[in-house]
Amino acid sequence: MFGKIKKPAILLVAICMIVSMMPRPPLSVFAETEGTGTAEDPYQITTEAELKEISGDRGRHYKLMNDIVLTEEWTPIFSFGGTLDGNGKTISGLNVSSTKTSNGFIESLASGGVVKDLTVYGSVTCLNTGNCGGENGTGGIVGRNGGTITGCEFHGTVSQRQGDNMCVAGIAGYNAGVISDCKNYGDITGISTGGSYDAVYVGGITGSNHGTVEISKCANYGTIFGSVPNTNTYVGEIWGSNSWEYQGAYVGGITGDTKESNAPKDCSNEGAVVGENANAEAVALKGITSPKNITLSAPVSKAEL
Repeated sequence: MFGKIKKPAILLVAICMIVSMMPRPPLSVFAETEGTGTAEDPYQITTEAELKEISGDRGRHYKLMNDIVLTEEWTPIFSFGGTLDGNGKTISGLNVSSTKTSNGFIESLASGGVVKDLTVYGSVTCLNTGNCGGENGTGGIVGRNGGTITGCEFHGTVSQRQGDNMCVAGIAGYNAGVISDCKNYGDITGISTGGSYDAVYVGGITGSNHGTVEISKCANYGTIFGSVPNTNTYVGEIWGSNSWEYQGAYVGGITGDTKESNAPKDCSNEGAVVGENANAEAVALKGITSPKNITLSAPVSKAEL
């Protein structure tokens, strides 16, 4: 009745039936949001679900349109190379607890990546017990910065209480990029339990600054604490040491250590900066306001502080 059906037509029908039965990946959440991801028309982030969908791809642009409260433990954005415009908004409820060597709201900010005008409230904890590699880090905004961070603030806690050769800070644990006009209000703790280096690099803005452009116009208001099981402490109002060294606690209001040629410019510190020669837990340091730079020898009681 229908006549003969040619083989190519039968093959085409079969292919269509197979494709129709294949599982389809869900549409990106950005398929239903405003923006196209360009600099002129960035993706508009309004919800936690949209924030989770941020991709690390270079050239993509995102903009927060309102404050966002995170309700679940956060998985850091990996190797972000795009632009995230915080638009003066706040992300609160950040909760990161990981054994990775780099941790933060963003795990690693790649060269060309930008985070600007963003305020973050929360807690970032590194549980790594080994050698963290020196060029990795744990930070409130970014673990390792190779891009640009400007106009950002962190409030909360950043800590690493075990492991070795670690960089811990409020904005970026390790800096190999640009940081400007940023403020830390968080309490930052780095405690080495011993290893091949017996070292910690702890600061309000970055733990270790080896960027190509210096940190500028930044301020710290939080308590900065570093402890190692050896006798070396390098404690300073702005930086703990201006050379790359090992074996010790390098603790500074802005950075634990820095290249002398890239030392922070136009920065200030209003927080307590404490280095301890001990393998001990940090005591309650929030009440310390003066002197700002002190070195302790264990054991130390709260009364002595």
